[in-house]
Amino acid sequence: MARVGARLMSGERPILRAKLAAERAQEARRRAQQAAERLTELAAATGIDAVDPQTADPAQPDQPPDSSPASPAATARDQALKAVRSLQAARQHACEAHLETAAALERLARLYDAHVKDDPTVSARRYLAGATRARAEAALHRHLAEPPAIHLHHPGLQIRSQHDGDVAVCTLRGDLDTRTSRHLSGALAAHTDLACLRLVLDVTRLNSCDSSGLHVLILYAGITHTAGGCLRLAGTGGLVARALEISGLAEILPTDLSLAEALDVANAL
Repeated sequence: MARVGARLMSGERPILRAKLAAERAQEARRRAQQAAERLTELAAATGIDAVDPQTADPAQPDQPPDSSPASPAATARDQALKAVRSLQAARQHACEAHLETAAALERLARLYDAHVKDDPTVSARRYLAGATRARAEAALHRHLAEPPAIHLHHPGLQIRSQHDGDVAVCTLRGDLDTRTSRHLSGALAAHTDLACLRLVLDVTRLNSCDSSGLHVLILYAGITHTAGGCLRLAGTGGLVARALEISGLAEILPTDLSLAEALDVANAL
């Protein structure tokens, strides 16, 4: 039994290192994102086009130094491009760290499995529970390593999902009604099933929301809150704000004026 415990402890050490690497990578990504946003705003303020982190070419070499003094606009753009390249490198590092963590957790799950058949006592049940927990955590880290994906492209509603650290951001476009609410429920379940329990829904481009849509929002607000997470609505206004007010749910469903504010609150939990 002592040898089994020692083997399991040795199997957990690389997981701790991998998790620490993933946490550091996420923090680096957040800082790089903030730097890119600040410098892009500076570039726009000086009269040049904003830099898009999604389309900028990270492999593009910097311009060779010029003896002539650079204009404020050129300097701001150079700084913004460097920040974007740092952001893309940080995202790649975060992805690799999450995949490394998932692989280590899967190895630990197999190590637990190897001892279940050999020990039919109470310890075997603990090994089985440990294997199940390790696989669930591995699935979460694989989930966090995935690039942004379209969960649903329905004629009435489009749902685009991406990750900001371990916060899931779902952007809704169209109408959330009887025809489409079940699709939103499925998209949110894809996150909560993998223990991604901090959900931010960007409803800026949502045209309408009826009682069936509100039911889904209330349901997952309760699911995430019970599990220690949250569900926040970002960019509420117009018809959506009116629906929340009429239904009396404005005090129950947390709302923020912008996606940035909602992410700040969710990341602070």
